[in-house]
Amino acid sequence: GDRPPPVWLNEGIAYVFQAGFLGTASCYCIPGTPQAEDAAWESASPEAWPALLRESVLRGTSPSIHAVVGASVETMSTAARIKTWSLTDWLLAERRAGMRDLLRRLAAGEEHDAAVLAAFGVADLEELDRAWQEWVLASY
Repeated sequence: GDRPPPVWLNEGIAYVFQAGFLGTASCYCIPGTPQAEDAAWESASPEAWPALLRESVLRGTSPSIHAVVGASVETMSTAARIKTWSLTDWLLAERRAGMRDLLRRLAAGEEHDAAVLAAFGVADLEELDRAWQEWVLASY
């Protein structure tokens, strides 16, 4: 299809590679929109991200899945950007076949939410988010 990749996936893959290969994620093409709750996230190095994410899941303050998948590059908060890193990392590590299927579906022009639900075999985005949160608590 002619659609660009979803912002969350594009950002998530970029962060996986930046953090993994460069040890930093300070390369910005378009600055995000800082949110008041982003203060702790803004200065955090990639090494600190897992602990920040775990804490946000435990406190119930993790950005909602809809805030992540529905954001534009310009409006995505730093916390949501870091969540894209973790979601992408998790999907590549634990649900690789689903990730391949998602990429095929998106490349074929399938609508985002339908492609995600079909590729990962979930009833809704919240189910995917709950599975990610369980992984965060078990892995971080």
